[in-house]
Amino acid sequence: LKALAARDNDIPFLVALPYSTIDWSLTDGSLIPIEERDAAEVTRMTGRLDDGTIA
Repeated sequence: LKALAARDNDIPFLVALPYSTIDWSLTDGSLIPIEERDAAEVTRMTGRLDDGTIA
């Protein structure tokens, strides 16, 4: 969405990414394999509280 907003306002939108992440053997973006991950990775959050305990 940011790229579309930039285009609508004639603002250049640049993307920086490692060249090594591009798979030049694929002819179409639909061929990119989608990784299946465990839902808990985005539905659960843990971290350290101010007192140092794990939440």
